[in-house]
Amino acid sequence: MDDAVSLPRPRRRLLAAAMLALTLLALLSPLLLAATTMDAMDVSPRPPTPSLASSPSSSTSAVVAATRPLVLDAMHPAAVESGAVSAASICRLRSTAPPLNLTALHDTGSRVQAQQLANRLVDLCHRGRPRRGGSGAAADADAFMLTARFAAAGPASRELYLSTCYPVEIVAPQDHRSMGQCADFALYIVYAGARLSDQYDAATLREKARRCPRSTFLHGEHAIEPLFAAAAAQDPPALRNAWMPNLEQIQKTQEPLLLQAGVLLAKNMITADVLRDVLDSRTGRGGRRPEVRFMAHSTPDPTVDAAPDALAALYYADGDAEAAAAAEAAAVAESLQRLHLPPDGAVDYTRVLHAFGVSPRKHTVEVVECWLRNPNWPPLTVVGNLGRAAPDGSLIAHVLRHLTRPLPTHPPGTPEPGANIAVVPFLPSPAAFRAVARAHGVHLCPSNQEGFGHYLDAARALSAVVLATAHAPMADFASPPGRAGLLVPHADPPAPEAYQLVTDKFVPGVHVDADHVCAAVERDLLPMRDQDRRRMGRAARRGYERDQGLMGSLLLDLRREAVAGLLLGHGHAADPVWPADVPASDGDLQAFFDRLDSSLMEQCMDLV
Repeated sequence: MDDAVSLPRPRRRLLAAAMLALTLLALLSPLLLAATTMDAMDVSPRPPTPSLASSPSSSTSAVVAATRPLVLDAMHPAAVESGAVSAASICRLRSTAPPLNLTALHDTGSRVQAQQLANRLVDLCHRGRPRRGGSGAAADADAFMLTARFAAAGPASRELYLSTCYPVEIVAPQDHRSMGQCADFALYIVYAGARLSDQYDAATLREKARRCPRSTFLHGEHAIEPLFAAAAAQDPPALRNAWMPNLEQIQKTQEPLLLQAGVLLAKNMITADVLRDVLDSRTGRGGRRPEVRFMAHSTPDPTVDAAPDALAALYYADGDAEAAAAAEAAAVAESLQRLHLPPDGAVDYTRVLHAFGVSPRKHTVEVVECWLRNPNWPPLTVVGNLGRAAPDGSLIAHVLRHLTRPLPTHPPGTPEPGANIAVVPFLPSPAAFRAVARAHGVHLCPSNQEGFGHYLDAARALSAVVLATAHAPMADFASPPGRAGLLVPHADPPAPEAYQLVTDKFVPGVHVDADHVCAAVERDLLPMRDQDRRRMGRAARRGYERDQGLMGSLLLDLRREAVAGLLLGHGHAADPVWPADVPASDGDLQAFFDRLDSSLMEQCMDLV
């Protein structure tokens, strides 16, 4: 099987047949429409799809003939032995050696250890527990219950969820655990001591609220309505719902939930400011309103790979962490080799990466259009999953239409349009994505709107030159512009969407066209010398480290607050045995969570 194809230009009739075949393939293939999460960094493992280059179909061969760029077929996920995973419950406890010193936020060793754990949690959160013979994709995986040291899956998880109370509780179904949400959750697990569980039915959630009325229930992008209803039914209210919304995703129908929240956690300053303005206009400055708390935000460090540990081996029947590490290393090596990237971790500041995952909000078509106009520009790698778009396959059709459309004849001796573009439908694992992203020194991220922007923050963490849309919050990742990143202009006025609640105070979305992308690249990026790009990348990394340190500090405060709130209320039916006093020191606090996780492991083993 060839890794790539690049054939002479076909006639227009052949090209038209190719596009018709491609559109039908996108609409009909169940493999291409299997998943539902949306995030720019969504690179979860998928079943291998037939290579376009190897298909016996004449119509598909026409598609290949019309393809100018380097188009790689789907890279294979790390193998999971058929039948290795059963429906039974599993329990796994991570060793405490070496101990994790969360309070040493500026100590390199402690920070690396915390980020290794965060990346492992992102992998487990997003991939889930593969079912028998499954691939680990969201559609055929069970959700893990995760804490900083403990993981469980299977029927025992629900009983564990109801019988124990954690200071910070998060619920999310496996098919809603996008890479962005998992990145959010992982850092709250590591630093705030949260527990992530599956999202159960409304009756289970109501029972959970009854048993654990002093827990803090953390809601990610999506508010869990039964928990809000449970809090509203308490008199006086004790259960605290902490909602961490994305501005662009708050719907007009959710205004009552916004007002009922115990606290609103803001990932960035624009979110904090807009939420306060919205609450002022709805409640007046003297009315009952939730607290709006700026928490900063960050993404797990992509320069740090998840270390092999007891949690890494959850995909294997024998629990072999070394086998898990070897499989991940093989997937990384294959990804780098097929993209002709260096295996030694070297960064090429002439290579440009655009990662869109499954999101239609990244202006991928405009990026591709710009590069098709400029075949003499540096190489562009487009990473995503071309099959996981809207149900009608529109994103696939749009992206590949621009890759295969008829183009003017190029002069002899000049590059063919698209020759400098490589397209990767998806990568086999988050680790493989991190490795590919590390090799690119320039990350092009012209989103039309973001709640936070994990792929922008990951670019900063990689010391890359970040090109971000000149609109909040995206522009924050290129601040100050010209020193820590570059800005892509956009069309005015901004374009609000009908369902959005906050547009009377702030319009989250803007439009970026191909001319905007080309202008930013040609005006600001191309004239930069290699040393200037590296200097800008180092400034971006410093901004990432500053913001992550602030987030870690604020999450540790939330951790202490949530533990105190839980331990000062003992009236839940589950009646767990807690220490008599709230842990006073950081060491006592860590010991408290170690006991919680060890207790979870014991109960899980009893249930199994």
